[in-house]
This record gives sequence, C-alpha cells and structure tokens, in this order.
Amino acid sequence: MTRWKIVLLCTSLAVLYGIAHDQVTARICVEYFTFGHPIIIRTESPTILGLEWGVLGTLAGGLLVGYLLARYAVGGNGPPYPKAALYRSIAVLFGCMGLAAILAGLLGYVLQRHGWISLPEPYSQVLRADRQTRFMAVWWAHGGSYLAAYAGAGIILWRVWKARRRRP
Repeated sequence: MTRWKIVLLCTSLAVLYGIAHDQVTARICVEYFTFGHPIIIRTESPTILGLEWGVLGTLAGGLLVGYLLARYAVGGNGPPYPKAALYRSIAVLFGCMGLAAILAGLLGYVLQRHGWISLPEPYSQVLRADRQTRFMAVWWAHGGSYLAAYAGAGIILWRVWKARRRRP
C-alpha cells in the first residue's frame, strides 16, 4: 500500500464519519451548529450544516493521521506494516469513535438534565431550557468522538511504529 493510499483512506473515512456523525447530531440539536459554530453558510438546514461541519471538522485530522500513519506504516527501509492489520485497526477505531460519541452524548444529556452540569454563557442565556439539554448531549457527543479519535489514532500510530521498529 502506498503512502498516498493510506492518506486518502484515512482522510476520506474521517470525512465520511464526520458527515454521518453531524447528520445525526444536527438533527438532535441544530443550535449546536448555528450558535456553537461560526457561520460559513447562512442556513438552519440540518442536512447542509451536517455536510459543512462534517467536512470542516474532520478533514485536517484525517489528513494528519493519514500522513503520520503512512510514514509509520510504509516509510523507511523495512517491510511495510501488514495491510490487513492496518485496515482492522482503522475499522476498530471508527467503531470506538461512534460508541464514544453515543456514550458521551448520553452522559452529557443525563448530567445536564439532572442539573449536575450546565451550559456556559452565552449559550445558557440564548437557548431555551429544553434545547440546552440537547445542546449538551451533542457537545459531549462531539467531544467523546474527538477524544476517541485522537487517543485511538495515537495508539495505532504507536503500535505500527513499535511493530516496524522490531522488524529486521
């Protein structure tokens, strides 16, 4: 597998995940995108916002991880990291990202609903109380997904680097 294929794979999967994730979260709380993000395209359409921020929120991370993974997996003089193991690791990572988003979103929702956490200003002043709980759920879902993405990518990079370092 060439470096560019790995970069393209990671970038495209990150963007596709971001679009899917944001299509769901924009329907849970569109205000997360209209109040919580800078205006790029003036719209309140969950579909357009999900596409816009799905791409913008994941493109750079996918490129960075893809670049680093390509360097570690096929760069240098040794034999490349096994393609099947690389694909499996990437698939597990995206599954973990989705699971982390769901669990973190539910946790944010429950904590906000019970009053154990609250939105900071200006969101708490602008959003109705019933929308604040949804906003918090989406905010935490995004945080959980990003945390899983970068932690998981770091683990994959470390494993690939370590495995290739041991090879003759």
